[in-house]
Amino acid sequence: MARGSTEEVETVAEGTETPAKESKSTRPKLEEGYVSPIEFRNELVKSGRVTDDFRPQVIYSYIRNGGKNNPFPVHDSNGRPAIKLEEGFAWWDAKEARKVEREANAKAKAEKKAEKAAEAPAEAVTEAE
Repeated sequence: MARGSTEEVETVAEGTETPAKESKSTRPKLEEGYVSPIEFRNELVKSGRVTDDFRPQVIYSYIRNGGKNNPFPVHDSNGRPAIKLEEGFAWWDAKEARKVEREANAKAKAEKKAEKAAEAPAEAVTEAE
């Protein structure tokens, strides 16, 4: 709208519904029971598994760079990457469990190394005498 225009702007009253716009997308729809990576990210946020600042690119990264031992459960639905929610949530929960286990193992290893380092100087002094 140009500056100084006298055209009226149509306003929508509160409480009224606007008609849904038809999708102009030419992408094929996902099969029943599957969600897109972005929808999966939104479901992760809703379930409280991740915070709202979690980026959907991370999901695409897991899809593209699937691990050897625990690949991300992605399916092809009409030529698009698709995820079954139950499989995705199970994979996500297992990933978080592996993460916690790795952190616990690293902490135990660091404590063991610190104990060994604390014992080593005492032994070194007795050997030098």
